Amino acid sequence: MKTSDFLFNRVAAILCILLFALTAATAQPAASVAGDYAGTLGSLHLKLHLKSDSTGELTGTLDSPDQGAVGLPCADIRLEGSSLSFTVPSVHGSWTGTVGLTGVLAGTWEQGSAMPLNFKRDTFMPAAKPSALDGTWLGTLHAGPQNLRLQLNVKSDAKGRLYCTLDSLDQHAMGLECASITANGKHFSFQIPAVHGEFTGTLAADSKSISGTWSQGASLPLTFTRR
Repeated sequence: MKTSDFLFNRVAAILCILLFALTAATAQPAASVAGDYAGTLGSLHLKLHLKSDSTGELTGTLDSPDQGAVGLPCADIRLEGSSLSFTVPSVHGSWTGTVGLTGVLAGTWEQGSAMPLNFKRDTFMPAAKPSALDGTWLGTLHAGPQNLRLQLNVKSDAKGRLYCTLDSLDQHAMGLECASITANGKHFSFQIPAVHGEFTGTLAADSKSISGTWSQGASLPLTFTRR
C-alpha cells in the first residue's frame, strides 16, 4: 500500500469517528430534555415544564405567571436530533428552536408575529436546612363581600435566597411570582408584580403563622397559617 493511500484511509477513519461522535452529541434523548425551564418573552416571564414517560414520549405545559396562566398544555412536541418544537393551542402559539448542550433551549415564539424566546433549565438547588419561612401557607383575604383563599409557597436555595409564588385559589390564578422578597428577623415582605400587590408581615414566634397586611390599592389584614 502506498503511503499516500495509507494516510488517506487513516484520515477517512478519523473523520468517520468524529462524525459519529458529533451525531451522538447532537442527538437528544427525550429524557435528557425533560425538566423545568424559565424564559422571558419581552417583559413576560414564562416557565416550560417538559416530561418524558417510559416510552420516551414528551409532554409539556407552559406557565405565564405574570398573566396568571398556569399549566397551558403543549401539543405536537417534536424532538429530532437537537431540533425541538411544540405548540400551545389555547393561545394559538408555537415555539421552534434547538436544544443546546448547556441546557439552553434557543428559539423563536410565534403568535401573530415572531419573537426570540430562549429557555434556560431551572437549576434550583434547595437549601440543606430549610428556612423558618419555607413551606406552604394558607390565608383568606376578606375583600368586602368576597372571601378569597390564598396559598403562599415559599422555598429557599442552597445560598439562602428565598423564592415564593402566590395562588389565588378561588380566582384560579396560580403560580404568581413574588418579587422584592425581604426577610429580616421576623419581618417578611414580598410583592406580586402581576397584580400590583404587596404583603408585609411578621412571623410568629412559633413559626406557625405570618400576620400582616395585603396592599393592592387598599390595605387589608391578612394572616397566613402554615399548612
